[in-house]
Amino acid sequence: MSLEKPQYVSDLVVYLLHALGIDYAILNPGATTRGLHESLVTYGGNKAPEVITCCHE
Repeated sequence: MSLEKPQYVSDLVVYLLHALGIDYAILNPGATTRGLHESLVTYGGNKAPEVITCCHE
């Protein structure tokens, strides 16, 4: 998978997670990680790292 040049800081985080070989990103959607969630899905295509949603309740 080839990622384009990161445009936002959250895109850069996704780029680095991909480069480090992280397969999954676990997060609570709608929390304070909205920007990262958006970049994982749109910039990263939800692949390597793939989003796994979890609720803390």
